[in-house]
Amino acid sequence: MHWTGIILSAGGSTRMGQHKAMLEWEGEPIVAAHCRAMANAGGTVLVVLGAEIDRIRPVLPEGVAVCVNADWATTQMADSLRMVLNRVTGPVLVTPVDVPPAPVNVLKRLTECPDPTVLRYQGVDGHPVWIDAASTRSALSTRPLKDVLSDARRLDVDWPGCTQSWNTPAEWSAQSSA
Repeated sequence: MHWTGIILSAGGSTRMGQHKAMLEWEGEPIVAAHCRAMANAGGTVLVVLGAEIDRIRPVLPEGVAVCVNADWATTQMADSLRMVLNRVTGPVLVTPVDVPPAPVNVLKRLTECPDPTVLRYQGVDGHPVWIDAASTRSALSTRPLKDVLSDARRLDVDWPGCTQSWNTPAEWSAQSSA
């Protein structure tokens, strides 16, 4: 089955003080780690970029497509998602860049789900999420993604990383020292 992995990384990362896509994860920028995980799980990878595009694009692995949100400074992550969903069809795995890259075995379990699915660890929803591009694109015209996914299947995993997110240097530092 063909699916697309989307990494949302257009924002300016103002709370972090540096672009989150370039945070080092296991020896490489985190955006590259996300790309490799999705590709190793069997997906075609597309990264949405905006801020610092000239700095981030060169670290992306070969074969990764880029979608540019030229209005990144005045739009939200949901706008980037809506924009990129206009460019793809079929099943889609979506993750923001500021979360841990999912292990390949978790991604494979998620992409085997027949319907939209949200990862869950100990009762807490996390990332990435598995959606259908067309139906989600349509639903996002009137509702936020959280509401669109409220009735989606939950896939319980033993990976606490799905619930982590890093928006500030303190959150990143706490993760790095854990």
